[in-house]
Formats: sequence, structure tokens, C-alpha cells
Amino acid sequence: MQWHFLIAVPTVPAKPQKLTAKEGSPVIALSWQAPPARDRNGDIIAYKIRYTSPSKVTQTINVKVEAYESRRAEWNYTILEVQRGVKYTVEVAAATEAGTGDYTVTEVTTTPLPPPGRYLCCVQSCMHALDTRCIPSSRGTRPPYV
Repeated sequence: MQWHFLIAVPTVPAKPQKLTAKEGSPVIALSWQAPPARDRNGDIIAYKIRYTSPSKVTQTINVKVEAYESRRAEWNYTILEVQRGVKYTVEVAAATEAGTGDYTVTEVTTTPLPPPGRYLCCVQSCMHALDTRCIPSSRGTRPPYV
């Protein structure tokens, strides 16, 4: 008598869904949805984030997912200290014990620095908030607080 065993080999998860990237100079705020539960092929253990500038320098971030978070549907992450006035390609992929799935891709352009000139900045502190506003000025007069 011979025994034959079929072993199911887990596959990598599907792509994250609805990836958005919003510019908030000098940061990029990401949000996405986890792959559909039926296509996760195990518990999500991490999300891999890659972002590339036009100079083709790619940064990679590994966002670890705790066991209690593995079934969470909505995700957010903020990429800090990006260059202003630059178009970035941002990619996010889900990872399980079987490996990393395909990347979902989007693009975002950060706000450029204002043109050279004279700017007056007002800083107003109110309890725990810090309010900073800069306005163009040609006379060097102090701008009003708003």
C-alpha cells in the first residue's frame, strides 16, 4: 500500500487595495486597505513600503504588523522628510510567512518651496498648539495674526 500526501503550499498575499498618497510637505501621508481576507493566504506580518524619487534613489520601509492587528482592514503610514517639489513613486505590498506579494503603485508630487523673495513669518503659541504662518512682504511690515 502506498500513501500519497498532498501538501498545500501557502502562496503570497494579494496586493493591498485603494492606495492613496497625499502630500503634506515635507511628508507624504499614505493610506491603503489590506488585501481582501480571502486573498491574504495567511496572516499579514508586515507591509513593505518603497518610495522612489526621480533621481532613482529607492527607500524601503518595513512596517511590522502585530498579531492582534493582522486582520485590520485600514492602514496608514507617514513618510517623513521627503524633498519638496519632487514627484515620488510609492509602492506598498503585504507580506505573510510565505513571502511578499505584488506591490500596489501610486505617484505623488510634493509642494515646491516658495519662490525666492522676502517672507515674514509669525509664530503664535497658544497652550499646546504652535501656529506658524508665512506671507510675502515687500515693505518689511509685520503681518497681522490671523
